[in-house]
Amino acid sequence: MNDARAVVAGAMGGFMEQRLVDFDERPARVSVFGQIHAATLKRGGAPVWVAVRDPNAEQRLNDELQEMELFFARLGRTNELRHVPWERLARELRASLRDGLDLRIQAHAMRELRKQVRRYPGASSPRVFQRLCGPEVLVAERVEGPSLEEVEARALDVGGPEAWFVEHGTDPEVLASRLWRSFMRQLVEARTLVPVQGMRDIVLLGDNRFCYRFEPFVLPLEMGVPRAEAFHFLLHALLRRSYEGAFFPLLRLAEPLPPLEPYHLKKVVSREVRAWAQRAEVETLPSETRSFGALFETVHTTMRRHSIIFDSAVLRACQELRRLEGALFTLDSHFRVASELRRFFKRSVRRAARRLTVQAQTPQAPDWEAMGQASFAAIESARSSAEQASRASLPFASESTLVAYVFSHAAGFVSTVFIVTVVLLVMLVARMTLDVPLSTDSWVERAVAAGGLPAVPVFVMGLVSSAVGAWGLRRLALRFAERDSHLPARRGL
Repeated sequence: MNDARAVVAGAMGGFMEQRLVDFDERPARVSVFGQIHAATLKRGGAPVWVAVRDPNAEQRLNDELQEMELFFARLGRTNELRHVPWERLARELRASLRDGLDLRIQAHAMRELRKQVRRYPGASSPRVFQRLCGPEVLVAERVEGPSLEEVEARALDVGGPEAWFVEHGTDPEVLASRLWRSFMRQLVEARTLVPVQGMRDIVLLGDNRFCYRFEPFVLPLEMGVPRAEAFHFLLHALLRRSYEGAFFPLLRLAEPLPPLEPYHLKKVVSREVRAWAQRAEVETLPSETRSFGALFETVHTTMRRHSIIFDSAVLRACQELRRLEGALFTLDSHFRVASELRRFFKRSVRRAARRLTVQAQTPQAPDWEAMGQASFAAIESARSSAEQASRASLPFASESTLVAYVFSHAAGFVSTVFIVTVVLLVMLVARMTLDVPLSTDSWVERAVAAGGLPAVPVFVMGLVSSAVGAWGLRRLALRFAERDSHLPARRGL
């Protein structure tokens, strides 16, 4: 691209000379979608990088995306990978790459990432001058200093890289520990990763401080809550030496699973994780066999044989972890992953406790919507409290079941039938008694023989006796229902 100055001038509305000076026409770096030029801010004199997007970048991206979609379609027709949602993956990748072409979106993402990284000890990220950015131009701070790769390349010089570390007051072990903790806090706590973290992407500033390199056209890696929690559970399982428990977080990091028998796969993966944990404790082994990247590559190879594919964000995170561990073992050949993980989680718990304490002590702003609904909430709360109090007064706290409901209604029906039957029997007996011829030896027989018992007293006697019997039968039935079907007791009986 030969017209970079014209693109920058057009993006700044013709005021390029009033904002930038010493614009280098030769690109310092060239990528697929654009290039980076060195310049200096006119106000303040700060050195900056100016990323310029290629005018044909969008067309080039569309051509590559079409080839990618054809490749995904071929993979989706295979029997082993038919279960993978290739259409969704292609859609997410297309959206991510297109957002990366709009440099305003990247400027905002880099600004938020800088706020996050500055909280980590010794870490920093380039400042973005958002007012100078546009869809095709991004202006970021140019951090002066050698990269870790350049420092390690001084092995043939006098004193080697150790001379640079001593001259700039940097302890390689402390620097390696800070790099590791920064990556883990990005992965587990912030759930957003710096896009590049290799040896050439880490600029050393001295005094155990470092800065991540400015990388245009690449957005920070968003892990999301489910993936970050799965990584968190996986690391905890490895610390507890629960190798079988590490299998299920690994499944959560994968795409939708195919039909499989998990028992056999769990045994194989657990065996590989146990073997890696034993290798990680041996400091004399090569760093490539003790790193987390080696564990993920081994597990990924095993799961790929069973048609299980990790999520694209997970694969990118593992790739950056592999690159970072190369830098860590270069700085400290005796770097121990397990001990650093223990320190990280202890400090993570303390940070979470301090954050919760600050939130509890900070006065919260009034929620006017909740205050408007307070009266209705109070009525619902009083109603629920009354229902709980009425239930607490019962002999037991269980709810009535269908069996108890049917049994209680059946008992009421039987008691009604019993009353009618007893009344009819009493009336029949009284009628038969009146038809029997009696003598006049006693006053009862003389009274019956004289006029007989009135019909109303006979009916009342039968009704009372039947009611007493039905009451006893119904009470017996309800007690049976209360004992066997958990029907709440009836106070009126």
